[in-house]
Amino acid sequence: MANKELRGASRREFIRGAFALGAALGWGPARIWDFIARGAGSNALADCTTKGAQNLVLLVGSSGAHGYPHFLWPQPDSFYPGRFSDSLALHFMQTMANRGAVANSFGGALRDAQYSNYVSPPAAPSTGLGPWAAGERYKLLRGVDNMAFRGYRSFDATSRALDVQAHGRETIPSNVGIDKGQNFLVVTRETPWLKYGPKKWITAIDGGGINPFHVTGSHNHYINGDAESILPARKKWSVMAAAAAIQLTRPTIVPVIFVGSMASNEGSNLAYYGNNVPGAPLPAFVANAAGMVDLFNSNAAKAGGALSNPKNAVLFEAYTKGFIGTSKTATLPSFSRGYRTAKLAANLVGLNLSEKLLPNDADRLRYGFTGNTPAKMAALRDSLIVTAKALALGLTSQVVISYFNDDPHNIFSANGQSGTGDNAATVARYFYNVLEAFMDDLMAVQDPFCPGLKLGDNTVIAFIGDTPRTGINYINWNDPTYGGQNRTWIMSNGLLRSGFFGGDRARFAGEGVTSNDHLARGPGEGGVWDLETGDLVMFDTSGRTGNINGSRVTMMERGETAMAAILYAVSRGDVRRISDFYPGKPFPAVQVPVLI
Repeated sequence: MANKELRGASRREFIRGAFALGAALGWGPARIWDFIARGAGSNALADCTTKGAQNLVLLVGSSGAHGYPHFLWPQPDSFYPGRFSDSLALHFMQTMANRGAVANSFGGALRDAQYSNYVSPPAAPSTGLGPWAAGERYKLLRGVDNMAFRGYRSFDATSRALDVQAHGRETIPSNVGIDKGQNFLVVTRETPWLKYGPKKWITAIDGGGINPFHVTGSHNHYINGDAESILPARKKWSVMAAAAAIQLTRPTIVPVIFVGSMASNEGSNLAYYGNNVPGAPLPAFVANAAGMVDLFNSNAAKAGGALSNPKNAVLFEAYTKGFIGTSKTATLPSFSRGYRTAKLAANLVGLNLSEKLLPNDADRLRYGFTGNTPAKMAALRDSLIVTAKALALGLTSQVVISYFNDDPHNIFSANGQSGTGDNAATVARYFYNVLEAFMDDLMAVQDPFCPGLKLGDNTVIAFIGDTPRTGINYINWNDPTYGGQNRTWIMSNGLLRSGFFGGDRARFAGEGVTSNDHLARGPGEGGVWDLETGDLVMFDTSGRTGNINGSRVTMMERGETAMAAILYAVSRGDVRRISDFYPGKPFPAVQVPVLI
């Protein structure tokens, strides 16, 4: 094919085939790109440093597990003097072993667990902001873009008095025009990715409903029409499917992989994904990391198979494509989709990538947890290891992983949720180990479809789930946030403004616990956020769960906006493209403007 013909779909098909061939033959990225350049010239390379699409790794906290990211990136607005105490539902604020303040190393299987002893925090190495001193529980990372409670005047007299002490006035100054040096995130010894700088700082967005009855999936994944929304669209389009449609510019073999059950109350994994989103490819559904590996194995390519010799596999693929290319119907549009599928199948049938994808002992050691119990920890670790390898080989653009599937009311105890020592400090250290190693793996290689970027600089990581749980009081670690709002944590690679947009904070130090009833309000005070300024939009004082200024709509709209923010990052700031899926209002407060 002449160089001038390699545009759009043709270019993507060529690159997809080149990477599959390179993976089968054991070629490195440099040799693959040399092959592409010789066969197609420079126009086969996508300019994705300023446009194109990022990968997406979506971690779904199922059945109540969505509270765990709170340990890594806690709501910072409770950390003004007079508000924070050891009552907060945070591992690093606990002072007693029987409240989950000391990590369990699982007999040495969990690396560096000794640094997560918050009864008496020892000195510890730097995680990106300098060494940790003995007794130091957290640091304030200043210079972030947004503080959730700016522009807010509390209903509570005690809380207003504390704001006067902190800000010199009852109404907290707005995010607009504020010196960002006054804004901060709270980071701990277990907050990942700090060493990679501001583009890896987190964006936390409140919005969407919660489900304290818990579902195996999430309650905040809709970008257009939540199942409980009263918005007119109600299309039930998910952010995963919308992102997959945009990511088709990345010529991967299996565009989307779901790991674990996320059937939720939708009835099936496919219904959860949404099979009616325009242009979205169908995902592959697997149960675990081993299932991910099997996606890319071919019986024909295994030992003893007809294509076990890579030369035979290449010859088979070339014959199949040549046969199709000489057909009289090869150029007819009505046949093109079927032929593309046949060509891709011919490529896949010659691949056996198990050795390149399977986790090994060195991987598990690098990810900081070498044991196989608790099983929930081992499962997420192995899924992340395979995900990193699959992204590096250009095999997929999106991986959605369900993790833990537990309801951790007992996490603030010495023995933890499962009675095995998986308490708050243990889980926090585990998450730091696996997420830090995952990013290290992504930052160690170039993006296979964009050699100008490290893979980690072109991969969005986000956390969604059914309920984020309260951060105000640790007792029974109850589900309801103050207004029954969900939360999404996003690492955008600098496409979104850092900080918290909406949330809940303690009104005073030692704020008490409230009911776990599904209609209860969580403790503290809070709200969602203004789309233009990022300032707090307060909840009303008398409504039940989910009411904002007398209406549930705003919270649901903000949930869809949070998903649109993920899509903004995936699309590299292409507002026009996300409008194909997102029906809501513009949200400039959270966007870093991009010239397309």
